[in-house]
Amino acid sequence: MLRGDGGISGTVTSGQGGPALSGACVRVVPRAAGRAAGFTATTAGGSYRVTGLAPGRYTVRFSSGCGASGYATQWWPDAATAGAAAVITVPSGAVTTGIGAALAK
Repeated sequence: MLRGDGGISGTVTSGQGGPALSGACVRVVPRAAGRAAGFTATTAGGSYRVTGLAPGRYTVRFSSGCGASGYATQWWPDAATAGAAAVITVPSGAVTTGIGAALAK
């Protein structure tokens, strides 16, 4: 991570209280024009980490398609649409943790 850059991390499971979900797509979407988005897939343990984000405000989208299939798309926290998603503030030089999801089939 470059000095001044921030990040977002968390864990994705298969349903409420379910096992870790490998291969879920995670997209970090900037709220301001001119900022780069972040994208990754969850690991075998269901975790992810997107770094290199400019300090600012973002939303996070979880979906199938990066190895996992058949799961409903969800925005953080447990929102069905981008408009209902909570905004996450990423500070300079820090990773905002605990941004996860329990994806339903």
